Amino acid sequence: LPIGISQLQMSITTGTDPGTWTVKATNPDNQPSNVKSFQVNAPVPAIIGILPTSASAGSGDITLTVNGTTFQDASIVQANGNNLATTAHDSPGGLTTYLTAMLPSTYLANAGSVTITVHSPGPGGGASAGAPFMVIGAQTPTLSVTPANPPTQPATAGTITFNVSNTGGGAMSYSASVTSGSS
Repeated sequence: LPIGISQLQMSITTGTDPGTWTVKATNPDNQPSNVKSFQVNAPVPAIIGILPTSASAGSGDITLTVNGTTFQDASIVQANGNNLATTAHDSPGGLTTYLTAMLPSTYLANAGSVTITVHSPGPGGGASAGAPFMVIGAQTPTLSVTPANPPTQPATAGTITFNVSNTGGGAMSYSASVTSGSS
C-alpha cells in the first residue's frame, strides 16, 4: 500500500512456514529495489490431546493421533524423547492440525507412563509440553469355585454343579479337573 511518494507498506502472511524470507519491490519501470531478508521462527507446538490415551501392557504397535496447534508438516511426534514415524495432516485451511505416529510395542511392554511430545524444527520451534500415555499392567485373574463346601454325594449319584468366577479382572483362561479318593 502506498504511504507516500517514496514509501510502500506490505503485509506478509507467513503462517507457520519458518525460514528466511525475502522482500523486494519493483517500480512501474521494472526497476527492483534492494532485497531485504527477515527470519520467521516456527512457534513451539502445543498438544491439545492424544488418542488413544492408554493401552494394555504387552499390546502390539499402536497408531497415535496427536491433536494440537502450531504443528508444521515437518513436526515429529516423540515418545520419551525418541522420534516416531510421523505423518502430518492438514485441515482445509492448510494448517497442520493433527499428526499420526506409530508407537512401537517396545514402549508397551511394561506398565507405566510414556511421555508424548511434538518437536518442530527450527528456526524457532522446539518441543511441546508432554502428554502422558498410560501403559496399564495386566490384571491377574482370581478364580474361585463355589460352593466352597459342596454337599456330600453318594458314589452312585448324578451331578454336582460348581461355578467358576473371575473376581480379579484380566483374561480368564483355566482348566478344571476332578479327582476322586477318600479324605
